Amino acid sequence: MSAAGEGLRRERVTLSAEARPPAEALSPRLEDWQEGVLSLRVVDPGRLVVKAGAEVIAAGALGWGEDQRLRVDPLEAYPPEALPRVVNREPGREEVEVHVPAEAGAGELLTLTYEWDWKHAGKPALVRTWRLPPMEQDLPLSHVD
Repeated sequence: MSAAGEGLRRERVTLSAEARPPAEALSPRLEDWQEGVLSLRVVDPGRLVVKAGAEVIAAGALGWGEDQRLRVDPLEAYPPEALPRVVNREPGREEVEVHVPAEAGAGELLTLTYEWDWKHAGKPALVRTWRLPPMEQDLPLSHVD
């Protein structure tokens, strides 16, 4: 729930090289977006970057540690505070979340890019996009005489 008590929009994406045919994984999907959460189920290891317009709102290397549990490590090119939040480390149900504030990159694209590691390295990256709604102050004012 948001501070105003309204429900957040939740978009689920599975980070799997086998989940969708490559052609479908590469086509952007444009949707209206409100303040919400990207829930990301981690199936295959990789490098995640989520941008709202030009601003990076999440970045991290997702994979499994020696204990076979999900690890989220910072990427050198991005600040450590951009790490996605781990919400489930249970084997087979690994999941992270990225909070997308309503004001982030208003009117631009929310873009998720996931580049594969390990056995899927070299495959085309998974790319998903959503249209962020314009902020209220960016909407044209209607003129009433």
